[in-house]
Amino acid sequence: MDQPRNGGEPRRPQVASVVAAVEGDDSGRRKRSADDGGELFEEKKDVKRRNQRLFGSILGTLQRFSREESETRATATAQRRAELEAKAEHKRAEAVEESKRAAREEMRQMREGEVARRQEHRAAAVCHRVEAVYAGRIARLDKLASRFLLTTASPPLYWCPGKQPCPQLDAEAERQRQAHEQRKEALRQELEEEKASIVQRFQPRPFGERQPAGGGAGAAEGGEGDEEEQEEGDEHMEEAAQGERQQEGEQEEQAAGEAAAAAGEAASMEEEQAEAETEAEAAEADAEAAEEDQELPAPSLDEDA
Repeated sequence: MDQPRNGGEPRRPQVASVVAAVEGDDSGRRKRSADDGGELFEEKKDVKRRNQRLFGSILGTLQRFSREESETRATATAQRRAELEAKAEHKRAEAVEESKRAAREEMRQMREGEVARRQEHRAAAVCHRVEAVYAGRIARLDKLASRFLLTTASPPLYWCPGKQPCPQLDAEAERQRQAHEQRKEALRQELEEEKASIVQRFQPRPFGERQPAGGGAGAAEGGEGDEEEQEEGDEHMEEAAQGERQQEGEQEEQAAGEAAAAAGEAASMEEEQAEAETEAEAAEADAEAAEEDQELPAPSLDEDA
């Protein structure tokens, strides 16, 4: 035995041991449990295969679950991404449609403003011509009423009264002066009514409003419906513009006809009044000649002898 060191117990001798498996003996397949003195168990081949199958099945199930979960996550992410892209595309389509609608509305307002200004200028020009015609008529009436009296017989004639005072002529002149003022007021009222009629006739016709687009399925259809709606709106605006131009041409022709009729009436009145003035001047000359004859002294008999 070896000597003890430091007063301890003596060491036991080390014995080399070798375990050799005997052929035909299954002791090599036996295992001992972790605790000393445990029971021995034997691992059979069928149990081992069953354990391997169970382990493979569990592992395959776990892999399938993991793959399905990954696919589900990828599908949910793709669906969410598709929803976001669809919302963004819908917003872009709405923004484009809103900009187109605003552009069409601005174009319509510009067109209506241009038509309104042009119609206003034309109405003002026609009103100016009509005012000139009525002003000429009133001026001629003032000129005639200031110098002549109008007979009550038919047809009425202008005549110039004598210079000698006469109460009856003065009363008749006052009556005709009041009638002349009433006639002038009636002409002014007729002028205002004519101007109002001209302004109303030249009032621009508003363009027709587009029908609102249907919701639901119509909104979900997208670009094709919007393009068709835009084409229909453009065609409608073009038709409205053509109708407006045709209406403007008709109004211009009507205004020209009315102006020509007014000018013809004014010319005929001028001719009649010129004839009346000529007759009145001739009557005035005759009256002056008669007054001069009355003022001349009668010839005496001595002078005749």
